[in-house]
Amino acid sequence: MIKTEQSSPPVAARTYGMTAVALYEAIVPGSREHRSLVGQLNALASVPQPDPDKKYHWPTVANAALAHAICGLFPGASPDSLDAISAQERTFAMAFQSSVPPPIFAHSVAHGRAVAEAVLAWAATEGMRPSTIAPIHHRWGQASGSRRPPCSRLLCCNPAGARCGPWC
Repeated sequence: MIKTEQSSPPVAARTYGMTAVALYEAIVPGSREHRSLVGQLNALASVPQPDPDKKYHWPTVANAALAHAICGLFPGASPDSLDAISAQERTFAMAFQSSVPPPIFAHSVAHGRAVAEAVLAWAATEGMRPSTIAPIHHRWGQASGSRRPPCSRLLCCNPAGARCGPWC
């Protein structure tokens, strides 16, 4: 998607980051060794949790979360790009369906999509969509006397000047 949609480096980096958060949050409940990023990333307050009374197929959860997150990050993607994501999701889904009972498959897909939706909602709180990000053009130090950008980590702005929220 990054190459096909000709994403700029800042958009590509943010897309990879948001997609990775969605994937990680979707499958972390299936691990006893890892913990959620909730509370560790700015403004990421919660993500849906799996029902403790149900079994999940974590590869199916991951597949659904990735496909939903990528499509959500590129709402204006070309039909060819969206078809490619759907085809990849279907390829994995068909492979998983042959060995996963239908109820487990269905609620695994639902959980993956719900987590992706929550991560997309979190990403939207920063006041921009990845497709609208433009690099900031500012002469550091002129207005503030500082030689450093105001955010010591990633700084990006949309054309209206809104700062990144969760990423700074």
